[in-house]
Amino acid sequence: MTPPTPASLNTLLRASLMALLVHALVLHAQVPGIPEPSLILFGTVMEAKTNQAVSLSTVAWQVSDGTVNNNFSAVSLPATRTVASGAESFYVLEVPFDTRTVRTGTSQIALSASAGSMQVKTTSATYTLTATINGQAAKVAVVGGIAQATPKTNYTFNDYTPATQGRMIRVDLLLPSDAYTDWATLFFGSASAAEALRTADPDRDGLTNEEEFNAGTDPTTATSGLRIVNLTRANDGKTMTITWASVARKKYQVETADSLERSAPWTGVGSLVTATTSTASMTIATTPGAEPKFFRVRHIP
Repeated sequence: MTPPTPASLNTLLRASLMALLVHALVLHAQVPGIPEPSLILFGTVMEAKTNQAVSLSTVAWQVSDGTVNNNFSAVSLPATRTVASGAESFYVLEVPFDTRTVRTGTSQIALSASAGSMQVKTTSATYTLTATINGQAAKVAVVGGIAQATPKTNYTFNDYTPATQGRMIRVDLLLPSDAYTDWATLFFGSASAAEALRTADPDRDGLTNEEEFNAGTDPTTATSGLRIVNLTRANDGKTMTITWASVARKKYQVETADSLERSAPWTGVGSLVTATTSTASMTIATTPGAEPKFFRVRHIP
């Protein structure tokens, strides 16, 4: 057997080293990124119209670096912790970051992304953070104690690099008010309850919740509703006064008809009446013996 020459040994050694390097690169490519200090967001969540604390069920943030969009919420890692007490609703969110490039001398090795993380980039990227509270888009009202001139739909920053990573930012949020949801929650405890549906009529007074919402009446009692409470004819028969249950600042239209048949037209009488108390009234001119047979009052949204 011919002994190997120095040249062949050198070639064999180079091939072995190359194989080891390739294997090492493959192993490195399968290694997740190196965890770096997280971004911590925290702050209050208040209702925009009343500035009252919001009862928190879900707090979710979408974080985007312009290329990757990750969602962080209470049902994924990292967890969002929420605390609601008295005058304040408070959230804390941890957004993990990792390094995905390792330098080895003059070369560099790319690592995989860690599960549910954002990448710390060597050059500044613009990060956009958008919050969703209880399934509804929230607005950023205060950042780091500085109130925004106009509440924004997201928070952005572009100075997160290896030299500046790891920080805590207070971001106070406002949840825009939904008038019907607020109203239904007030009467039924939850706007998602079956009796709180817009089409429901829990007090069985013939008015749907949405009609009661528009009219400003109580949907839980049949005695609260739009109805004529008095009809008075003057002694000379030339005028008639209609009085109905009303809600202050709501507008109403009095209408008359000579028949209750479906095809019979209803005619508006006079101008709209804006109520100032719990009852409103209108006096109309009539002709003795020929006054309208039927009256009704409609709420005008």
